[in-house]
Amino acid sequence: MVRNNKRFQLIYILFFIVVIGDALTGYIQSSYLNQYVSLPTVGLIFSVASLIALLIALFYQRLIVKFNNYNLTILLFLIATLANFWLYTSHSGPLVITAFIIRYICFIFIATSFDLFLERISTDCQTGSIRTIFMTWGNLAWLASPLLMSWIVGVNNNYQAIYLTGSILLLVALALTIYKRRELNQPTVYQEHSLVKSLKLIWQKRDLRLIWRSAILLNFFYFIVSIYVPIHLYQTVGLSWSNLGIIFTIMLLPFVLFEIPAGIIADKYLGEKEMLMTGHFIMALAMVLIFFTTTDNLLAWGALLFFSRIGAALAEAMQETYFYKQVSVKDVGLINLFRRSTSLGWLIGATLTFILLSFVALPHIFMILATVLLINAFSLHNLIDTK
Repeated sequence: MVRNNKRFQLIYILFFIVVIGDALTGYIQSSYLNQYVSLPTVGLIFSVASLIALLIALFYQRLIVKFNNYNLTILLFLIATLANFWLYTSHSGPLVITAFIIRYICFIFIATSFDLFLERISTDCQTGSIRTIFMTWGNLAWLASPLLMSWIVGVNNNYQAIYLTGSILLLVALALTIYKRRELNQPTVYQEHSLVKSLKLIWQKRDLRLIWRSAILLNFFYFIVSIYVPIHLYQTVGLSWSNLGIIFTIMLLPFVLFEIPAGIIADKYLGEKEMLMTGHFIMALAMVLIFFTTTDNLLAWGALLFFSRIGAALAEAMQETYFYKQVSVKDVGLINLFRRSTSLGWLIGATLTFILLSFVALPHIFMILATVLLINAFSLHNLIDTK
């Protein structure tokens, strides 16, 4: 099958290396920043980073057209590596925050790079399978990261060592990208749609608008569960990082177990709408349960977080499959805008939590998120399925 092509394998391997370097920081970055700033300010830093990423997105398509995706990817790898090393060596609050924002922005646009690499060699009839295999490679990296993270951080909370590891992994990815230049640096003619024009196109097409909104909300969910659930479990529930490493490994299994089967089912049998709605209902219920759960039992938290990620895995797989069945690699403006759902979701999440944490306790954020997820789930009933 086409997805077994060597170019697919190369992209999958590169993606795995890059993602594991990013995933290692996923559950400690809030605690790392909390050493330098207050907890509400952690959210503000993410707001600033997301806003800057959105501003760059206004002209990023032009950069792709002018310099091509391959060259920009090399540049992003280099800048992200330097930012990681900066985070490893620096002990100054302002310098750490600056490096953190630069690193965050680089990884936002590296995701777009991989989308374009993959979309150029994909076919619509296999989009569900191709995209979910691609995501599963990333999810395997996330699955491996919690235990590795807890081992690197250790009992002394050595957060900075995580960023040194990230630098090394990015250098490996950079070397492989340069070595495989011929496979990756292929000429492509892009349709030059500005971000504003792309936004109008998505807004005019109800189905794309629903998928884009769901993608923003899923990233809002990811912000809350990546930044504030670990803090809640560490500071309020009282679980250690070694125990959290075990729990987070269990939690991430659904992304590996369910996304590929869901993509195959979407391609051949069911379409995406039903599984996308189910994913939202599961995530909403999980947030309610997190709000009411006070035990420090590892098994209970492992099961609860596992359940939450079943919903996220279904939602992620289905929105990716649906969107990329509607576009081609030439639609770089739409792809760029779709990937900005990450920045928008994190910007909304960071801004709201920064405001709300001044008035409510952290667990109430989980109930607010559950309400929003339920509302969006019912609105997805209007989505026209691909089957």
